[in-house]
Amino acid sequence: MRHIDQIILNALLIASLALSLRCADEEVSDRVQVEGREQNAFDPSSTSAQTFTYNSSTGGTALAGASASFPAGSLSSEQGGQINVFMEPGSLDFHETVTSEISSQINIQVDQAATPVAIFPSGDVSVVSAFTISVPTPAGTKLRLNSLDKLTVFYQIFDPDKKEIRSGLKTSDLTASDDGKFLTFSTSYFGVFQAIKTKETIANDVEIKSNATTIKSSLDDSEIFSTKTEASNTQIPELTFKTSTSTITENGTNATITAILSAKATKDVVISFSYEGTATVNTDYEKKDSLTIYTGDLEGSVALSSKDDAIYEGDETIIISIVAVNANVPETNKQISLKLTDDESQPSVSLSCTPASIAENSNQKVTCTLNLSHLSANEVKVTSAYDQGTGTKDSDFAPDTNTLTITPGSQSTSWEIAMINDSNYEGNETMIVDISSVVNGTESGNEQRQTITLTEDDNDPNTRILFTSYQGGDGNFYLMEPDGSNKTRISNFGGNTAINDMQASLAKDRSRLTYYIATGSWNVWTMNIDGTSATQITGGNTSRFPSLSPDGNTIVYGKYVSGYKLYRIDIDGQNDQKLNDVNANELYPDWSPDGSKLVYASQTEGVESSYQLYIINADGSNRTRITIDNGMAYSHPSWSDDGSKIVCDITYQNNGSTTNIYVMDADGSNLTKLTDTAYNSDPHWSPDGSSIVFVSNRDGNQEIYKMNADGSGVTRLTNNAVTDKSPTWE
Repeated sequence: MRHIDQIILNALLIASLALSLRCADEEVSDRVQVEGREQNAFDPSSTSAQTFTYNSSTGGTALAGASASFPAGSLSSEQGGQINVFMEPGSLDFHETVTSEISSQINIQVDQAATPVAIFPSGDVSVVSAFTISVPTPAGTKLRLNSLDKLTVFYQIFDPDKKEIRSGLKTSDLTASDDGKFLTFSTSYFGVFQAIKTKETIANDVEIKSNATTIKSSLDDSEIFSTKTEASNTQIPELTFKTSTSTITENGTNATITAILSAKATKDVVISFSYEGTATVNTDYEKKDSLTIYTGDLEGSVALSSKDDAIYEGDETIIISIVAVNANVPETNKQISLKLTDDESQPSVSLSCTPASIAENSNQKVTCTLNLSHLSANEVKVTSAYDQGTGTKDSDFAPDTNTLTITPGSQSTSWEIAMINDSNYEGNETMIVDISSVVNGTESGNEQRQTITLTEDDNDPNTRILFTSYQGGDGNFYLMEPDGSNKTRISNFGGNTAINDMQASLAKDRSRLTYYIATGSWNVWTMNIDGTSATQITGGNTSRFPSLSPDGNTIVYGKYVSGYKLYRIDIDGQNDQKLNDVNANELYPDWSPDGSKLVYASQTEGVESSYQLYIINADGSNRTRITIDNGMAYSHPSWSDDGSKIVCDITYQNNGSTTNIYVMDADGSNLTKLTDTAYNSDPHWSPDGSSIVFVSNRDGNQEIYKMNADGSGVTRLTNNAVTDKSPTWE
């Protein structure tokens, strides 16, 4: 067995320590101990740091309190088991030996010297990582504000791998204890260390090296002590860490993680990783927990692969850290950050609401739903708005919320809107549900908007039905409520029973009406809705079937000039002019709601018995036929208030006694029959488009009736022995 304690003392001190070495051939455990030597047991299997403190009470008490602290795993031995570490005082003039070796580089004058510390192990020991030594300062040393000025440490150490004895002095990285009695520093070598106070300030470390073979003869032909302080089977060369790219994409781009050694290791190097960041392991990417650089190789790699999904998460991060190398944690973790880009965009939000129409007094609610185009990992917040329709929020309807949240993992959410019933007549209104703003998403398309019709359940106090009745034997105009109540006579044409054909048309503001009556001949008149200010407009020719423009300024009527032709005249009787010039009778004109067009019944040119519907511009241009000649005669067209529909009556040419009411789109398409009895005629839309008033003899006498716009809910409004006819709306 090697006599380790003798060898290191001879090698390092080269007899300058003048220690008494005995029993060169004896085992360490049996030998006579050098005075002041202390033996400590280092346990290589311990996971805790181990500190040895010099406590000898025999000799060298000036060394008391000196210590060596070894981190867990810092020493290893091929022999295994416990490692003995020895500490003992060296010769007080140790510094003279060191000084003589480095005097060629620097002039050193020692002021005070402390007792040296000799520290060495037993057996063939490898130093895996640095340990800390504390040596006493010279007696009476006073530190000024913890300044280490003029304090240095002399040392002599052996580097077995480089086969060098290194002597020198250390000035950097010294730390003084609080009481100033010890200097602490870090080293990876065993040897002899002595704290010195010099007369000059030594600015830099100084070291010289000697070839170890030159002193072999002085070591009694023994082997030079071997403390392995560089790369070994358990110590790793310098490690670098990189990835093949700094950015990977969710839909398939991968990254290669590579670890590189500065020199080949003598065993497999296993590097363990940890993963952090906003991306989720096994959901957004697949990881590798470690990689191995095999013996003799300089690098090793593993792949990190992304995972695709249909969820928007935005760009995320993957932070990869080295947490252990062969179970030894580096002092500073090495990290790499990757960017994981999302291949989904922010989801778009679409809106739907049902039903599309709801009564004001309905107990039902409108349900609106928001749908995402695809899932999101973020909360999508949507704010709704209701300020575009004619209905008023919190007066006509009440949504249960204005802000909706679609939670992560969900693709839709809904809310309800309740109707508010009141007793005020407002007519049909609209509720427009709009998306005002979207957080963590976008609005689908240009605009998401839903329009719901709120149908009125109250009667319009200003909307009554105007009709002609021959009560008392004379014809006059009457007004009644939409339910047929409160019939009131508004005109007084006297007892002229010859007045048996009269028809009224109102301006849009309902303040004034136009009509035709016979006072010797048929002429067009106007008067106020209360029956006052009756004024004759036309004269000289038979003039019938007037229609007053929505703005109340112009009348279009049929004038008999070799048949009825359409004329237009100002409300004051000026500018009477022919509207068009066709060889056919033209009757029953009705203005479009915007006043730009007229619909009317006209004979098909050259066919006396066939009346079709035509549309013409208000200036007489662009005469266009919208119905098909299929053996039916069209008359009394009425345009709906929104301009989308036309209602009329149709008489079959092969059965003149059968007249019924039909509705069609404004272009003549989608013709639909609404009545199916002997005689139904002269229909007119209500202002809100919900109902139609008309004449029928279905009960044996010609009376005024009302029905819903789809033909349902037929209600009789008059019940007279005389004829009631020509209804329209006030």
